[in-house]
Amino acid sequence: MPGTNLNVNQGPANSAPSSPDGKYIALYPQVLGRALHHDEMDFNLDMVGHIINGYRIIGSASGGELDLATDVDKVLKLHKVDAADLAFNGGLTFAGCNLNEYVWIMATGAAGGSGTNGTSGTSGTTGTSGTSGTTGTSGTSGIHGTMGTSGTSGTSGTSGLAGDAGTSGTTGTSGTTGTSGSSGTSAMDCYTSMDGASLTTTATVGELPSGSGPFNCMPYDDLMDSILFAFQEPSIQITDVHDGSNSTTLEVGQHIGRANLADVSGPPYPTTFKWSTSNSANITANSIEIKDNTTGTTITGLTGLFNDGQEPDANDATAAGNVVHAFPTTHSWRARFLKNDINGAPTGVYSTWQGQRTYSWKYYAYYGFKDDLTATLTTEADILGLQGVQSVFASGWSSLSSLTFSTTTGSSAYCFIAVPFANAIPSYKLGPGFVNPIPMTDGSALVVTNPDGFTASVPISVTNQYGIATNYYVYRTQQAIGGTNAQTIAQ
Repeated sequence: MPGTNLNVNQGPANSAPSSPDGKYIALYPQVLGRALHHDEMDFNLDMVGHIINGYRIIGSASGGELDLATDVDKVLKLHKVDAADLAFNGGLTFAGCNLNEYVWIMATGAAGGSGTNGTSGTSGTTGTSGTSGTTGTSGTSGIHGTMGTSGTSGTSGTSGLAGDAGTSGTTGTSGTTGTSGSSGTSAMDCYTSMDGASLTTTATVGELPSGSGPFNCMPYDDLMDSILFAFQEPSIQITDVHDGSNSTTLEVGQHIGRANLADVSGPPYPTTFKWSTSNSANITANSIEIKDNTTGTTITGLTGLFNDGQEPDANDATAAGNVVHAFPTTHSWRARFLKNDINGAPTGVYSTWQGQRTYSWKYYAYYGFKDDLTATLTTEADILGLQGVQSVFASGWSSLSSLTFSTTTGSSAYCFIAVPFANAIPSYKLGPGFVNPIPMTDGSALVVTNPDGFTASVPISVTNQYGIATNYYVYRTQQAIGGTNAQTIAQ
């Protein structure tokens, strides 16, 4: 309910009972001649839950509220408030009521009395029986006449003679056999696309790639074989050409197959091509061949190879052991083979060139430190003579994203980086937090300041171990760092 019975007596000034017997009437704008105030609207809402025909409902609980434990299955009874009501329950139940007001209370209904029986109707009178008629007299019986004599039976006639039996007719000849009807066509022995013309598959199923069709009476056994027994495409991957180390980076000037500077067995240097295959049963025997993908030349002696996973290279002009580059670049090789069909029979069809193995030629970048805070780098010997010098293959600054300098001499030191390219140096930060930028400058004479605040050094020519010379550019931290711990900088 919006409120308790007490709320009805606590309404606006014009909400008191309209008559001494406690009858309440709702407040209406058309009666008051104005819009209702909030307290008048609240009063009307309270009346909705507590008033029937103008009189309040008083339950058994405090404040006249309904008590769901005792008021269930009771009926409303119009009652006049007396002094005993006002004193009941400490005055809580009839709170807000006045003496002699009328209210509805919860009461137990009495059972109604039995109605009177209706009177029985009178019985009708019985009618009189009619008189019986008199019985007539019986007539006299007539006399029987005499019986006549029976006539005699006539004699039977003689039977006629039986006729002779007729002879049987001859058996007729059998008719000729009719010709057999033509055979009916087999139902659904092939598949045709639903519209018979343009529908193609929307996804790859088995060996039917997406876009296959349209199908025009394709035999069902062929269709099902294509779906259920798809051809397993074979493949090949070259896994090594160089030295079996799995490395794919060589120093500029180094031959394929040459392990290090001490190896003087070539050129050409001995190399072995190694490969792996998948679905080997679908590769025709003795059909693998290898091509120099950079030059486009099929290597002499590396055709018709048995699929055993490796083959030594021939020592001729096309051998991989002759391949060397004097500048940063790449070189690659590929392989192919003849394919078998789904039943293992040779098709005579080559696969694509695939399984590429690529090698890269790069220069080294060098980095180290100097605890001589007056030192500059001006020569190849200065670069290669850095304290704690380390080298790493580099073709750009991304190859040098994080560098650790072994500055553990106990003295402060400058850290140097020498790179074989003139690209502007990125912003490095000092570990372990890698938050504050570490300004870099050149390690020799200052020449040009770039927009990032770093400087490009005078190029220093360095010749590597394979006799290839190139220009290096040196950068140095602007502040001395180091001490007893190794220092790490990162982009």
